[in-house]
Amino acid sequence: KQWYQRRVRGPSFLLCPHKHTWWPVEHCQPQLDQSKFVVFDTEAPEEPAPTEEQFGSLKVLFNQQLCLYSMYKVISQEDCYEDILPDFVKLTGLENAQNICIYN
Repeated sequence: KQWYQRRVRGPSFLLCPHKHTWWPVEHCQPQLDQSKFVVFDTEAPEEPAPTEEQFGSLKVLFNQQLCLYSMYKVISQEDCYEDILPDFVKLTGLENAQNICIYN
């Protein structure tokens, strides 16, 4: 499908499923011919795990008010985000996670 789209629409890009970076189809096609699952960005370094301070800067909607996760942990009786926050930050990236409001 990507080869067809490239001929019809011009340049196409694929998202690396591991690092979430965009790659031209021409770069990816030889690897995709060999395997269905390919990590295109093998040279980029892993992002370090976020610190408690960085987790604390995430925005949470609590009782219809926006607050930082660090404040939410202090005022909330239970922390329903503790298990999901590391995955959330890993999937979105720290910079994006800090611009998104978390609501459960």
